[in-house]
Amino acid sequence: MRMPSGRVQWRLVVFVVVLACILVLVSRSVRGPSGEWTTVSRDASREFEKGLDAYHQLYIETAIGHFGRALEMDPDFVAAKLELAANLAMAQPRRSRRLIREVAETDLSQHTERERLLVSYYVALFDGEVEKAMTHLDDYLEEYPEDPYVLNIKATLEWQEGDLVEAERLNLRLLEISPNWVLAYNQLGYGAMARGEFTEAEEYFTSYRYIAPGQPNPHDSLAELYIVVGRWEEAEALLQQARDTWSDFEPALRHLVLVRRLAKDFSGARKAIEEDEGLSETMRETMECDIAMTEFLSEGRERELVEKGLECVEGQGGFRLGPIGSHRVACQIGNWSAAGLLQARVRHMLSRGDAESPVRPGDIRAVLAHMEGVRLALKGKLEDAEAVLIAADRSCTFTTAEVGSFKLLNRLLLTEVMLAQGKEGEAHRLLNQVEGINPRVVARFKQHQLRCLGLDRSRARKSD
Repeated sequence: MRMPSGRVQWRLVVFVVVLACILVLVSRSVRGPSGEWTTVSRDASREFEKGLDAYHQLYIETAIGHFGRALEMDPDFVAAKLELAANLAMAQPRRSRRLIREVAETDLSQHTERERLLVSYYVALFDGEVEKAMTHLDDYLEEYPEDPYVLNIKATLEWQEGDLVEAERLNLRLLEISPNWVLAYNQLGYGAMARGEFTEAEEYFTSYRYIAPGQPNPHDSLAELYIVVGRWEEAEALLQQARDTWSDFEPALRHLVLVRRLAKDFSGARKAIEEDEGLSETMRETMECDIAMTEFLSEGRERELVEKGLECVEGQGGFRLGPIGSHRVACQIGNWSAAGLLQARVRHMLSRGDAESPVRPGDIRAVLAHMEGVRLALKGKLEDAEAVLIAADRSCTFTTAEVGSFKLLNRLLLTEVMLAQGKEGEAHRLLNQVEGINPRVVARFKQHQLRCLGLDRSRARKSD
């Protein structure tokens, strides 16, 4: 048995995200002491339920502790092994693999149909047999089409694969069956946001907050939407609420730093990091790098920005805006070697599957296309640059605060490239679209005479 890689690792991260959500409500009826999960120990069952409840609120480390204790109380507790393996897949791959091997060798004849499905599905994923895993899932849903827990797996996978229509259909069906399934509202909100339906997304995220006000994630989700549309003060207030709910909720810190960077509040961004004593050293370094790159870009410190970009992109994964700006400036000052290295490192991230973060491959491809478009534009190949920037726009959606902010930036650069070719009508139609989403970024763009790249428009005027 081997750990999955590339596309399989990315799917495994998705499974980790949804598995606990699938199990949370099921735990109310556990087989043996309580019903549907097979365990001989009431104490293990209670510990397992505590873990599911913690994970449901995205308290990951707390959940891992509960799952480990449940397994100590009942070493044959299959569901606990699945949960622990899922949560440790990236941090402790050997232990995770051992747990999955044990599950694969377990006699499941006395377990429930759902337990058997989850084991066969998850073992297939760990073996790298993605299609086999999907077949297990589809076969189960044919026989049990109204199982909300497995519908949730399917909906999440469809969403991650980019089939937003099917994901929405499954989530709406999920809410018909289980109206208080809170993460369906979250996923529907992100799906609407990805499509650019921001009012609809706000309605879903608001419902999520109403149903689960004591959890940090609903505040964080709505804040991501507000970051994309330029409601930065409201986003910051929501992120503070998320951190008040749980001070160690890392996504809220990451988005708080992002919104302060966008607002050019660099001291506030650094203060947020300094105040989080539990932050991992890797994440601290990543966020400090991104703050520095944004600050250098804002202050026109070109060479420092390029050097920082090369320093900070090495060995760090995830979707990040800082190196994109560093690459653009490298091209602007003619440091083509540095620009090439930055592109190569992003390309490497795509080739390795970026197991550190559940980032869509399409989003990384969009960054690569964007970088190539910038290079072509500054080499004077404007038509080619326009085509590549359009491809970058089509490759990504408004999926998250980071990706959505990048998509708007890409459209602004595309506007500039169009203007440099004399395509005034097309350029201003695109600019109006961006302004309809986030007027703040367009206001800044206008302050810089509709220039990010500094392209020469004299040729466009001569050809008019």
